[in-house]
Amino acid sequence: MENYFPTVLATGSAFCNRKDELEHLLYNFEIGTPTLLISPRRYGKTSLAIKGLEKSKYPFTHIDLYKALNEREISEYILNGIGRLLGKIEKKPTKLMRLATDFFGSFQLKFTFINSNISVEMTRKQGSPADLILNALEHLDNLVLKHCSKKSAILFFDEFQVLSEVTKNVSIEAAIREAMQKAKGVKYLFAGSNRHLIERMFNDRTRPFFNSCDQITLERIKSEHYINHIKKISKEKWKKSLLKETIEEILMRTELHPYYVNKLCAILMRSKTLPNDKDVADAWHRYLNDNTSRVQQEVALLKLNPRRLLINIAVDHHVQNPFGHEYSKRCGISPTSIHRAMNFLIEHDYVYKCKDNKYRVLDPLISAVLAK
Repeated sequence: MENYFPTVLATGSAFCNRKDELEHLLYNFEIGTPTLLISPRRYGKTSLAIKGLEKSKYPFTHIDLYKALNEREISEYILNGIGRLLGKIEKKPTKLMRLATDFFGSFQLKFTFINSNISVEMTRKQGSPADLILNALEHLDNLVLKHCSKKSAILFFDEFQVLSEVTKNVSIEAAIREAMQKAKGVKYLFAGSNRHLIERMFNDRTRPFFNSCDQITLERIKSEHYINHIKKISKEKWKKSLLKETIEEILMRTELHPYYVNKLCAILMRSKTLPNDKDVADAWHRYLNDNTSRVQQEVALLKLNPRRLLINIAVDHHVQNPFGHEYSKRCGISPTSIHRAMNFLIEHDYVYKCKDNKYRVLDPLISAVLAK
């Protein structure tokens, strides 16, 4: 049975809406505009990216930098991503082997070729990782123009903020930016799960990527799109649509947060009979109880003032003016300290400011645990 409510990567029938963002992304691919996907954690950035890449019909490679711990590993992840892309550009094994030998041999790189899969390993001869990356990306652009039928291919850099965390300086950022500016065949897409770090990389005028990309910001999916999506899937599962009250209970408990909508719906899908709103509430409370200890441990790691402020916002559900003397007195934190604590909570995706200027806890599970 298909998993209609995944909590990792949503593909196929599990992908819900994001129509406007998808059209925007596809348009950028078509005209070659470098793009940054930006949102809080677990809002479906990677799912949107993969959906757009597959619909674009251009060959692409997904370079996930999440596990990279140093500059050498960043280089290897990028080079292996290029290796996978070569396999999509050239399908015939003998020609692919020749293409890979010409490409990686020019950089004195070792690679293995097994079942049309290319694995690259750096040696000590490559020198500066930044220089290697720049040369490889420029060489790739020439290769795409020469060998790719559509004269275009896409590099998707995921968890791109890792560069800020593991590099000694901005030299690799500068190298990728330079290659991107010169590119005629390769198109660039970036995303990251640490919104604070990724925004600093792209919005700080002292950094190489300042003003370099069109930014697509993902918000929570609107309730009407979820209602249609859930109704369609419930018909396939139980031959009946969930009642409006039941779906509204799901969306109320999860606060339209994409990860938790999918998580709660996945739990409900285990039922052999059509769930009602009471079943939704019971399922959410079980999930809440199962995860209370984990949330408490995470919150306990925060410093005192951010922890106090987070708990107060969770209890109030939302706060209109957290910086006034009345709220300060109630929290037992000075207005100046509230400003500092709020900045920390927003930067680390614990709190967000809504369009109505109210402050809310971003994660509905954390909010529910702290409000108990």
